[in-house]
Amino acid sequence: MDVKSSVWVRPPPSAHHYAEGYVVRHIALASWRHFVMHYVYILKLSNGKYYMGRSDDLRRRVKEHMLGQERTTKRFLPCKLVCYMAFDERKTAVAFEAYLKTGSDFAFRNRHLV
Repeated sequence: MDVKSSVWVRPPPSAHHYAEGYVVRHIALASWRHFVMHYVYILKLSNGKYYMGRSDDLRRRVKEHMLGQERTTKRFLPCKLVCYMAFDERKTAVAFEAYLKTGSDFAFRNRHLV
């Protein structure tokens, strides 16, 4: 699975690198505002286990976990965000989350992520 091709390491260059005209810059910046990142995250729970999840609003989702509003993690508070990955395509984030939740996740997670 080639995950690196769809992960943003840094934001793309700003619109003024491509054109000097206002119209082109305005269109590029307007489309950038509608750009949605999809996150896969890993929480370490108080019992020492890990929880993997996915969201397009990482701050809101982690806050829900921390406040005990998520039924799967509220019994294991406090929890800590240990890792997150950002993807530009939802389908790639879904596939990576599914991969992390399989048996092969443990070696990959422990070697590369936590």
